[in-house]
Amino acid sequence: MEERKSALRIGVREKLIALLVGTAFLALLLACGAFVYYDRVSYSEAKRSTLLVLVDSVAQSAYGPTAFQDHDSSKLILQVLEREPSAQAGAIYGQEGELLAEWTRKRSSVKLPRVADKLDGHNGYKAGLLRLTTKIRAAEQTVGTLHVVFSTDDIRARTERFLQIAAGVLGLSVLLALMLASLGQRVLTRPVGLLASAAHRVQRDRDFDVRAERVSDDELGQLTDAFNAMLAMIQARDHELELHREGLEELVKERTRDLDKRNQEMRLVLDNVDQGLLMLDRDGVPSAERSAIFDRWFGAPEPLQTFGKIIARGASGFDVQFGMQWEQLIDGFLPVELNLAQLPATFQTSDGNHFQLTYRAIGDDPEQFEKLLVVVSDVTEHVEKARAEARQGQIIALLEHVSADRSGFMNFFRESELLIERVTSGQDRERTLVMRELHTLKGNFGLFGFKPLARLVHEIEDTCLDTGELPSERDRIRLNDAWEELAQRARTFLGDDTHALSVDRASLERLIAGVREKRPYEELARSALRLTQEPVAPKLLRMGERARLLAERLGKSPVQVEVEAEGVLVPAGLDWLWQVLPHVVANSVDHGLDAASERAEAGKHDPASLRIAAREGPGGIVIEVEDNGRGIDWEKVQSRAQRLGLPAKTHDDLIKALFADGVSTREQATEVSGRGIGLAAVEAACLEHGASIGVTSERGKGTLFRFTVANSNATPRKQSVAS
Repeated sequence: MEERKSALRIGVREKLIALLVGTAFLALLLACGAFVYYDRVSYSEAKRSTLLVLVDSVAQSAYGPTAFQDHDSSKLILQVLEREPSAQAGAIYGQEGELLAEWTRKRSSVKLPRVADKLDGHNGYKAGLLRLTTKIRAAEQTVGTLHVVFSTDDIRARTERFLQIAAGVLGLSVLLALMLASLGQRVLTRPVGLLASAAHRVQRDRDFDVRAERVSDDELGQLTDAFNAMLAMIQARDHELELHREGLEELVKERTRDLDKRNQEMRLVLDNVDQGLLMLDRDGVPSAERSAIFDRWFGAPEPLQTFGKIIARGASGFDVQFGMQWEQLIDGFLPVELNLAQLPATFQTSDGNHFQLTYRAIGDDPEQFEKLLVVVSDVTEHVEKARAEARQGQIIALLEHVSADRSGFMNFFRESELLIERVTSGQDRERTLVMRELHTLKGNFGLFGFKPLARLVHEIEDTCLDTGELPSERDRIRLNDAWEELAQRARTFLGDDTHALSVDRASLERLIAGVREKRPYEELARSALRLTQEPVAPKLLRMGERARLLAERLGKSPVQVEVEAEGVLVPAGLDWLWQVLPHVVANSVDHGLDAASERAEAGKHDPASLRIAAREGPGGIVIEVEDNGRGIDWEKVQSRAQRLGLPAKTHDDLIKALFADGVSTREQATEVSGRGIGLAAVEAACLEHGASIGVTSERGKGTLFRFTVANSNATPRKQSVAS
């Protein structure tokens, strides 16, 4: 029985090798599996998203031929798919579902349905193919259907290739792990063998002079030391006095060696960590012991040089900011944790590197500290990655807007380019006008999804408000460079048709019918004039959708957006209105609409709603923005107006104050509103273009803004704000 147990016994060496190799194999297997799965899913989604853009572009190009049932032109448009290697077949179906044109790649076995009704259930990945179907439409009119079939052979081939790579990596890694485990196991098994051999000799010979050899500095080394110490204690029964003297000397030497060893190990750690670690005394001077990488980043400190001065070598002004907060920390008036939270958390050096700071007080008293541990981390890679992702988000938003509403985006692009030119010109202009232009840019960038640009303008606004000056040359350059980066992308997609005119089909057909019927000249002139006008409904629908998304981002109650503008046309020269109207919509969402909890506390059971309407009135085009939220707090308007020295006795005074610069009911400004500039910019634009604006609001019952714009090519008279 003992021989059988001995045969089944596995040694420490074999157990250790099996544990290391098994762990490495399992970890690599899971990692490779997850990597292959993630790549397949992400690549499939990326392929589908990319091909959707292609299909949408083909659908837009096919609108005219499909609407006029032009078989040849439709087939010619489908031949564009030949350039996409994975495209296998495509078909255009008419408004009644009949097959208008089809295209099939040579040697492709894909069969296309003869009628559009059979396309149901054929979208997405199925049977090794990707099928995409979209409506061919413009505005609200659908004239047909586009169906395109793509091959997924590239996905399968990519997955097989990744599986082969993963298998190769897994096999090679297991082989290397086995080799390293076989070589490295000696580090653990040799000390155990030596310790077991020494114990056997002591047991056999009763020789307490035996000492196990220490060959490592880890737990096994400590076990060896403990074993040797135990033998020394047993031996001390016979040689207590002599061993006491010799043991004391040896203990001092051993402690000295241990201390030197610990110092060497600590130095080794500090020389190899990738973070700047250092201790500051209460004067802000770093200790001599610090990580080597800190000196490589910022240079070796001079004697008694403070931490703020060291960092200020590469980050100008850091010493002033750090010194002010450090004095508050030393004074101890506020809790230590609060003071630590106010110390600078990040800084950027002149060579463009970004660093992050964390602090920890060292000491027995939680309200005081003896030293401060500072950890400096290089986060340049993370910052650059975040910036790259933000730029990518801007490109995606740009593509979405150009695809969804090319005309509306061109209006935004032209107006923004003009505002950017004014703000960055460096001319000595009135500060109020510049602040209004900045605020308009910020609002429009935010509504169009260009968040990095909106944040940059918000920062420039903050700086201008703090200094009371116009944007500095550095800020103007930053803004211009950021805009040019986006503008170059936009020009790539817009091409040279930035002055193209979108013509409403119904208006064009009405003019053609009038010419054929030889209608009176005045009637034909009016019909021709309508061709130069733009429908309001698409613009307000887009504005309503952005308002809904803004409410969701701000945590407001779910908002029902109602748009009323069917059939209303306006002159093409109202770009200024579509640029300032978002200020009013953003104010209605941010200031007016309640969060769900606020509506419940106020006893409001109806959903939060926002109505954006346009109609033709006797004085011109009337546009209304109405919400059912909390209404304007006229008491806050009166208080803010009085602080600014504005008239605030009558209700008319308060309405005028509402549109004055610097008047806002919000205590703290956000990236959306709160500076008291947006409505002032709206009023200035209305006065400049001869439009009138009125506001009606009752506390707890909502707010209504009403714009009246003369629908004429003549230059109107300037009008004042109406109540």
